[in-house]
Amino acid sequence: MNAAVWNVGGAGLALLFEDSNLFSLLTKGLTPGGTSKGQLARFFSMIQAIVDPGDAANYARYVTMEPLPGVADWKPKDVLLEEVIDDSIVPNSSAERLARAAGLAQVQPVLHAIPGLSSVPAPAAGNMSTHATGGIFQFNIIDGMPIQHGELIFTNQAIDQYTTFFQSALSGGHGKIVNPFSTE
Repeated sequence: MNAAVWNVGGAGLALLFEDSNLFSLLTKGLTPGGTSKGQLARFFSMIQAIVDPGDAANYARYVTMEPLPGVADWKPKDVLLEEVIDDSIVPNSSAERLARAAGLAQVQPVLHAIPGLSSVPAPAAGNMSTHATGGIFQFNIIDGMPIQHGELIFTNQAIDQYTTFFQSALSGGHGKIVNPFSTE
């Protein structure tokens, strides 16, 4: 496997539960009355410490930037992360944490700048220091309608983007991240 698409992916389980519109309802429903925000923050810190050994944020760099210790003949993988702006299930904070952990760049057009990430024009290929392709592409409206978490993978624009990415990776080159809204 030389390439991967992380469609509306994220990292940081505690962050996901804190920032997700969907999961925050569960959190609020299970939080005992009178619990302060500080107490809840400490609880989520403990939960994150428990799940940290398996959190994607701690392993993403081994996909794109460096070998996991003990892995022979490692090669960097091409990664496309597709993000839905204002995703109600996987919050943008979680997707953007994953993008930073993997060392990805924002592929233009940028809908909102992600702190800590550089921006590269589309099409992007081989843009990482390891010569792998690595980018996060933001979606918000498709066919005049706001896009939701579970819908993105089935849209013509996302399909065009990830099939182009995989076809270019499978042809012996690097995955190419295109702007699926471009008329060029």
